[in-house]
Formats: sequence, structure tokens, C-alpha cells
Amino acid sequence: MTLVNPPADGSAERRMRILELGLVLLIFVAPAIFRSTYIAIYGFDSRLFKSVLFLDTGLEEIGGIALLAYVLNRSGRSLRDICPRFRPHDLITAVGLAVLAWVAYYLLAYAASWIAYFATGQGLDWRVHNMAFMSKLSMIGLIWAVVYSLINPFAEELIVRSYLQTEANS
Repeated sequence: MTLVNPPADGSAERRMRILELGLVLLIFVAPAIFRSTYIAIYGFDSRLFKSVLFLDTGLEEIGGIALLAYVLNRSGRSLRDICPRFRPHDLITAVGLAVLAWVAYYLLAYAASWIAYFATGQGLDWRVHNMAFMSKLSMIGLIWAVVYSLINPFAEELIVRSYLQTEANS
């Protein structure tokens, strides 16, 4: 969209940035919200987690990052401009947070199980079951699951955290 005589107040640029932000959110966030809502309403179907789903979501996130790179390039920026800088200390912090989250999960699940036991006479089955589908994947599905697991954190950090926060603050 090119305006012949753009307004001097920059409103056309602001509208274009809002449109591009909407496109990024539509491509990257809307499908995840749709899938989550579908599962919440209709329940979980293990057939959803076939190799195709990992391929679909992995390509979706690569597409989201590519669109983000385009939008940034159009405004004279690059991914490097919004990327948090990696420091070796960040890896130690990430491992520490993962361990802390794991410990917190088991402590809270154990406490909730006891509360349920005292309230109803039956405890909760709080063991993790959401990874069982991995054992049923083909080799290519397992490879795509690993690729997706590597792409997903970058896509989330770049698009949701870095880009969205940058645009919300400008």
C-alpha cells in the first residue's frame, strides 16, 4: 500500500504497522488458538498428533518467522534488532528454571492429590501422560517432533515476546 501524498502525522505508517501486526498474529497465533479451542471443546484425539501435525505446525512457525522477517525488513529493521542477545549464562538460567518448574509441578500435583483424597476419598492420577503419543510416531514423525521442538521456542520468543512487545511500545 503506497500513498501518493501520505499524511504528515504518520497515521498511514501507523495503520500499516497495525495491519502487519494483525497479519503476523493471524498467521502465527490464530491457528494455535483454533486448535486449542477445538481440543477444549471436542476433546483430545491422538490421531491429531501424527507426523503431519508436527510438519504442519513446524512449517507454520517457519512461515511466521519469515513473515516477521519481511515485516521487519519493510520497516528497515531485521530479526537481529528485536532478538534478545544470547549469553552463556542464559543456558544455565534456562536449565535452572526447567528444574524449578519440574519440582514445582510435582509438589503442587502431590498436594492437589492429597487435597482431592481428603475431599473425595480418591486421589488424583498426576503422572504426566501427554507424551505417550511420541512412542507411536514413525521415525519421520519423531524427527519432525524434534525439529518442531527446536523451532517453537525461537518462534514464540521472536514473534510473541520480542515483536509484539516492540510494536506495543511504539
